[in-house]
Order: sequence, then C-alpha cells, then structure tokens
Amino acid sequence: MNPADLAGLPDAARVHRLPPFLNVAPYRAAAQRRETARVELASDLGLPSAPPWLLAVAMMRPGDKLASYRLLSDALRRIAETRSRFVSRGDRSGTHTLELGLWKQAGIEPQGAWYIESGQGMGQTLGIANDRRAYTVTDRGTWLAFQKRVSLPILVEKDRPLLNIYSVMEVNVANGPRVNVAGGKAFADFMLSPEVQDVIRTYGVDKYGQPLFVPIAGKTDADL
Repeated sequence: MNPADLAGLPDAARVHRLPPFLNVAPYRAAAQRRETARVELASDLGLPSAPPWLLAVAMMRPGDKLASYRLLSDALRRIAETRSRFVSRGDRSGTHTLELGLWKQAGIEPQGAWYIESGQGMGQTLGIANDRRAYTVTDRGTWLAFQKRVSLPILVEKDRPLLNIYSVMEVNVANGPRVNVAGGKAFADFMLSPEVQDVIRTYGVDKYGQPLFVPIAGKTDADL
C-alpha cells in the first residue's frame, strides 16, 4: 500500500504491513534479459543504446482494494487460477509485449474467456477493463489521463519488472544510402540533452500532479 492509499484510511494506525506478496525474482531476471537484448541489438546495428526516458507501468483492478491485494498474493497465477477477467491490449505494443513477458515468466499461457484481448489502444483498453471489472496492465501516462473516467486503483507499481524503457537510437548509415546521419544524431542529442530531460521530468505535473515520464538519460540498468 503506497502512502497515498494509507493517508486515505480512516484509521491508519490499525494497518499491519505484510511482506511482499509477489516473488519478483523471475521478473527481475526477465528484466535483465530484456536489457541485455536491447544492448546487443544496439551493438549489432552500430547504434548508441542510451535511453532518453522510461515509462512506468502499473497493474490495476477496480473495486475493493484490500480484496484486490489479497487476490494478488501470487499475482498473475491467482488471476489465471481464479479465471478473473484480464484485459490485454493484444496489439503487440510495448506495453502488450511487457505483459506477455510477465505471463511467460509466471509459466502461464493466458487463454480462455477470462483473458480478453481488446486489440485497441491503452485508453480504450482501460475503458473495457473498467466496464468489465477486470485487471489490466497500463502505462502511467494513459492512466493519469483517464483517471477521472475510470475507477481503477493501482495495485502494483514502480517495481523493476514493470519499467517500460523508451530508447532513442540513430539509424545506421549502413542500412541505406538515404539515411540522414546528421539529422538522426541531432535528434538523439536533442532528446538526451539536459534541457529536454528537464521537460520530460516535469511534463504533466501541472495537469496531473505528477510527471507522465521519468527521464533516465545517462543512467545504467543498475541505477533503475
């Protein structure tokens, strides 16, 4: 339970903190493999691998928060075992790929009537999850934009396996004669510049009370 949740309870003194309900070891291993694959890809293409920012991801479910925490004692396995509805983007986007990786690490192949593939964007998927009273995985930016339209409390957030890193990579000139090398480098340098990183750091704060993205230019995997 995060501080915001705790502050909303009528008698916070009666809250007892429990050990983490999810064994994150396999997911941390998966995150490390994703990072290794990303660096190897950049190396193969002769591109810089420094990412400009990351996008936080959260898992959500509407309704009673305490009941949801109990149901998530073993997260995805419990969802599958209880056949609780789960809405997936199903569109091969970055968030969908991250979700599929979590299922794979849990040793589960999600299928059946309980597993709903929207085939749509994140906003529409949040709406379906809200209407169907289902779990879903979403990026923080979309949730912040839709938080007044849906009643989906965040259940799991800010853990390393849920980080969705956005990278900027210059196109390798060897890939074609029409590659604008100077333009690509200028754009990458622009995105990684301190000025743009400051914009990313505060983007959305005035409207949503917190930033939509977290800049991580110059940081390594160990820093996250």
